[in-house]
Amino acid sequence: MVKIGKEFEDKLKEIFFYVARYGVVTELSLNEKLEDFNYDRFITLCNEGFKIGQNLVLQELIKLEAERKIIEEKIKQKRKEIRNNERKEMEKVLHVHKYKEELIKNLVYTIAWQQFNGKREILARFYTQEMGSNQLTGKGFEAILLAANDINKDPEKFALISDLTNNIQIGDLLVITPEGHEVIEVKTGEKNAAALRLMEFYKVNRIEITEARIAKNFDKNFADQILRMQKQNIKSDRLKKIVEEDKGEHPKFENTRVELIDSPIKDETFHEEIGGLLKQLKEKDWAYTNVWGVINIGAYKNDWRFRGMASLTEINKNFPVFDIVSLGVNVSEPIFAKPMYWGDENIIDIALGKIKVFVGINFDQFIKFSNDLGLPLRWSTRKELSRLYDSSGGLDNKEIFSHYNKGLVIQDHETKGDIQFVGMGMLFRMIYDHISPLTLIQNRAIGFNELKKMKASENNA
Repeated sequence: MVKIGKEFEDKLKEIFFYVARYGVVTELSLNEKLEDFNYDRFITLCNEGFKIGQNLVLQELIKLEAERKIIEEKIKQKRKEIRNNERKEMEKVLHVHKYKEELIKNLVYTIAWQQFNGKREILARFYTQEMGSNQLTGKGFEAILLAANDINKDPEKFALISDLTNNIQIGDLLVITPEGHEVIEVKTGEKNAAALRLMEFYKVNRIEITEARIAKNFDKNFADQILRMQKQNIKSDRLKKIVEEDKGEHPKFENTRVELIDSPIKDETFHEEIGGLLKQLKEKDWAYTNVWGVINIGAYKNDWRFRGMASLTEINKNFPVFDIVSLGVNVSEPIFAKPMYWGDENIIDIALGKIKVFVGINFDQFIKFSNDLGLPLRWSTRKELSRLYDSSGGLDNKEIFSHYNKGLVIQDHETKGDIQFVGMGMLFRMIYDHISPLTLIQNRAIGFNELKKMKASENNA
């Protein structure tokens, strides 16, 4: 268990209430009957809770960041002086601080998850794989905060500050209004103002902004500034189109189009199964269940937290198992967005490590279940996986599932045509979003068979 401390735990509970519970709890308290539920007022109350929660997040992150910098400086200064055991203890303290920061940032992402109703396909477009931490000080951030506070005076709007989460990487503010969503870049200083005026001039006069044109007419620093701002505008415009129309060019990757298609079969989840395990923990220290013979789930408390992963891994035929607290996964259901019937105390205990919930996929059973449902899935050969990496032009091996140098591929058993490797996104939907393997496979099978028909039709044309 991560030793967090009561003060932080109380702050976490407070922020969690405002970002995830305040709207519904307050609206229900204003009604004598459930039929009197006022949706418009509920949305306004949710915005109110988001604003309070975001302000608390900012205060807590500034405090944690200051404390972390002191710890990092001590480790740096004392690295050669102190004994290894002392350094290790200080590094553990640093690890706890970083974990606290990740939990707090995850609360802001929980707001975004709710605003988009958990549509991970849209939320994924906000994540551009940028590395590095965000600065919560300086004139630039002060301008962002000022703009957010100004927008947040309107009870029908909420401006989410992107720098307070690791998952929203396009725009400085994600603004939610009754009309929809808007991404805003906040610029300060005369240099930015001049660049904006020039870009507006080009836009009005329908002059294309190209690297050659800008480099020819302006000094390098100013030219670089305009080109950076132009790229930001392109990302924002592309993202807006995808959000509004469910299709368009990828915000970051050139020559890549995105088309969001609703699943033919509504996704089912196994949230209730996990909720049932959490109820069992009231009477014992561990609980286990299996979903469709494919997903193995274990919930553990007290000493079983330290034995649970090994125990479930054995049950899962030594395929990997995962902690459902998905702080390191950039697009997945946040722990704080789990259903209310899990119990708020349980959700907080899971976030803090007082309760451990592990999920594993038995991939041999997953392959069998997929084929039974009409999806021709199999293990790849090592050569097939190697060829994928060699031909991908820099594909991140974290994007494709592999186990002992073999991946999962979809390939028609009859035609032996093109193969499709299964990405981690499909698996994360089961592990972290708790999507049932039944509906996940059924939807993938429908898509595969429609593509097969289309190719057959083209070949016969």
